[in-house]
Amino acid sequence: MPPAGHTAGGMASPSETYPPDRNSFEVVILKYLSIDQADDRAAPGALASAVIEVTNVYGRATSDTLTAEVFDSTGAPYAGTTTTVTRLGAGLYRLDVGGLDDDDRYLIVVAGTDTSVQFAVTVDAGVPVPDLAAIKTYLGDSATQYTDPQIQAALDAETQRQRDVCTIPALYPASLADALRRRVARNLAAQALPLAYRRDPEGSAIRLAGEDAIVKRIESAYPASPG
Repeated sequence: MPPAGHTAGGMASPSETYPPDRNSFEVVILKYLSIDQADDRAAPGALASAVIEVTNVYGRATSDTLTAEVFDSTGAPYAGTTTTVTRLGAGLYRLDVGGLDDDDRYLIVVAGTDTSVQFAVTVDAGVPVPDLAAIKTYLGDSATQYTDPQIQAALDAETQRQRDVCTIPALYPASLADALRRRVARNLAAQALPLAYRRDPEGSAIRLAGEDAIVKRIESAYPASPG
């Protein structure tokens, strides 16, 4: 299991990690600054990279020797990785971890002389963006109610709408693919309903909700950048 006393993306507690034989002004502190991967995701075999800041207790840049340990989603050490540390400037280091070949969520613990930080990376090959054939398979028997041009038009429209409201990762996730399929199915179903109304068993008109709650929940994890 990962060592105790670490805080994800932050600084370990000094009271837990300061060596008793060191003066406090000598202690080196690590701080996680950023990660290269959009949405903390990487393709299998790609490097997981992060920038680490190294300072003393007064916030002044200093130097340290950094090492990394990698743990899989079960908390077990993940073997076969390689770590390259590059000094970018005063108190700044780039850490590149290779050998993450299996789809999983990894915890990378970066240790210095006195303190440590950690960050997580999801390795995921991604999935194809749904095409016409994928949508027809999703629709099943109801696909026969529509022509291929109708389905393609709905797919094109909903693909653009999803891009308007989401930041699409370079590796298209399965969750967004599911949301897109639901978007297209809803688009096609609504076309058959005048003014987006349907009748309940008693004959009363019911207006369809403006949004699919499941689509909204999925896509909220990938908000579009402001502006």
